[in-house]
Amino acid sequence: MRAILIAAAVAAAGWHVPASAAQGTDACQNMLAAAVPAAGSAPVTPMDLLRLRDIGYMHMGPGQRLLAVSPDRSKLAFVMHRADPNSDRYCVGLVLLDLISGRPRLMDSGDALIMAKVAIRGVEVDYGLPRTLVPQWSADGKRLAWLRQIEGVSQIVEINPVDGSLRQVTHSDVGVDHFAWGHDAESLVYSDQPAREAAASAIAAEGQNGYLVDDRIVPYAGTTPAISSPLPTIIHSLNHGVLSDKVTREDIDRLAVARLASGEQPVSPRSWPGSWTLEKTQLSVGSYSSPTGLAATDQSGRRMTCDHADCRGSLFLDIEGAWGTDRPGEFTYIRREGWAGSQYGLYLWRPGRTPRPLFRTDDLVIGCESLGSKLICARETALRPRHLVLIDLRQSGKVTDLFDPNPDYRALSKAKVERLYWRNARGQESFADLVLPTAAKHSTKLPLVIVQYNSRGFLRGGTGDEYPIQPLVQNGFAVLSFQKPGPLFAVEGNDGKMDSLSVRLNQDWEDRRNIHSSLMAGLDILRQRSDIDMERIGISGVSDGSTTVQYGLINSPGLFKAASMGSCCVDPTSMMIYAGSGVARERKAWGFPPAYGPGSERWKPLALSQNAQALMAPLLMQLADHEFIIAMETLSAYQDAGRPVEARIFPDEHHLKSGPRHRLAVYCRNIRWFGFWLDQPVAPESCPPAPEENRRWAAMKTHNEK
Repeated sequence: MRAILIAAAVAAAGWHVPASAAQGTDACQNMLAAAVPAAGSAPVTPMDLLRLRDIGYMHMGPGQRLLAVSPDRSKLAFVMHRADPNSDRYCVGLVLLDLISGRPRLMDSGDALIMAKVAIRGVEVDYGLPRTLVPQWSADGKRLAWLRQIEGVSQIVEINPVDGSLRQVTHSDVGVDHFAWGHDAESLVYSDQPAREAAASAIAAEGQNGYLVDDRIVPYAGTTPAISSPLPTIIHSLNHGVLSDKVTREDIDRLAVARLASGEQPVSPRSWPGSWTLEKTQLSVGSYSSPTGLAATDQSGRRMTCDHADCRGSLFLDIEGAWGTDRPGEFTYIRREGWAGSQYGLYLWRPGRTPRPLFRTDDLVIGCESLGSKLICARETALRPRHLVLIDLRQSGKVTDLFDPNPDYRALSKAKVERLYWRNARGQESFADLVLPTAAKHSTKLPLVIVQYNSRGFLRGGTGDEYPIQPLVQNGFAVLSFQKPGPLFAVEGNDGKMDSLSVRLNQDWEDRRNIHSSLMAGLDILRQRSDIDMERIGISGVSDGSTTVQYGLINSPGLFKAASMGSCCVDPTSMMIYAGSGVARERKAWGFPPAYGPGSERWKPLALSQNAQALMAPLLMQLADHEFIIAMETLSAYQDAGRPVEARIFPDEHHLKSGPRHRLAVYCRNIRWFGFWLDQPVAPESCPPAPEENRRWAAMKTHNEK
């Protein structure tokens, strides 16, 4: 245990924090946009998408929080970020919104995203996943704190919301993970992992004698062992300037609440006015096949469950948030429902009564916080990026706009969207969004690009955000934004635990067949239309989406005239060799075939390298340097067969790419690739021409046609 007196240093420095590189540069200029201009005819470009101001990360898990309401409910704090390709950095800003006047203020800013530490198979891996940061108010509302990256690590910065003065209150060597306010505005409790430094030093020392090759080695990510996980977490208290590792049970409880509130648990037990508590229940804890529900406990300890069907959830139709209202003993909750879980429903429930539906919407509604009689939520529509709204619980869920971070985007010319519904070969509900140019004539058939694998909310660039939907449409493509069907069949006949689910999903590639079946049924709908050219179809995907691309090329020969992957591939060597011993052992337990020898023939339905060259449609691979090696089997197979293929490596990137310049390059190359192979001109104002690229692809086409 250590205690460090830092009050003198704080007093000497006053309210001060080191300036970020974003401050005083173009990165944060126009972070708070002007009022909505008149609607215009300018098309949406890749730059418009890249420069969107995002409240939280674009992909959020169920129940993740975004917003912090002040104790007096007069102000709202949240973190917003915006990519800047000029500096190749981000503006990451803390915004304070006055709920009375509606005026936003940028209180502080940094120039880098804070990335999440992802632990998989007992080691930490770099995934490229930005953390969604939620500011926190002191109990008296006189202080506001948030995490900002300073000199490469995350630190707590404290702000006076009245005059805007601020100071850095932590100096963790390894970065703060979670924090919470103490009993007053002068105390904080936070956690970090100091053992990270020792672990890194031990790995460096091990290298002097040669690294032991074990599960810590993930070959596709590099040859240095990964840090073993979990590392010990140390909780610190900061009280009136004194930093100590001596913490109370109250400190630990506060930090636990803050950690849960960060979104790691969608509906955790929480206390509400009138001494009521609300929690989400599960009949069999940890089982994906177990139904979920709601239970409330009153001040006397009486527990009441909601037995109505509208309170129940399941694997992919679940309750994603619940809140107390201004009436003690009354709750509001939101759940995924409708066809294939494509909608959200909002309800009011008083224990002992039937829940009352307020609305059902195709929009994405996330990150809600209670104002008593109203909810503040983030909303996305298919054509409108994330913005903040008020939902009035006393007016049947009436929705009004509160804050739009991108009013300039609303002035751009948009596409039109049609939602399509169908069932696959198993009878499973499926859906997608068909995005079309507004000016398309019915006599003109459009080439089609398939983007996957999540089609809820704003149609931006698919999972991984590499295929810019609106710019593709503005260049004369139709886009099918395909929603991957959930593996509901996987819970049939087993305990619903992850181990048994994984075996079921990968047994003879059953999950891949199910997804492919849904995609093919969706394309059958398009065949009945007169505006889609079914002879010019391209398919794209990142992560699981790239596996859908592989399976589609093999099992629907000749259907796709071009393909693009943002990661690659599920192949014999990538999974069973180059991913390392930990992945290989896990995949073997899931039922994956061996890379070589008896049984390896079971890779044929999925691995392009195991199939005839005629199945290899022109393929673009835009890959992170930390994943490139697992693409080598497919790349080599294409090269050996003389089939059209181009691979690009982006330095210092991971599974999800984050570099602003890289993201813009990926956007534009994907548009040009599909434009070239699907014979669709690309407007130079959308993406600049690349003559060398075009000549290289033309040579591929000439060679391919011989």
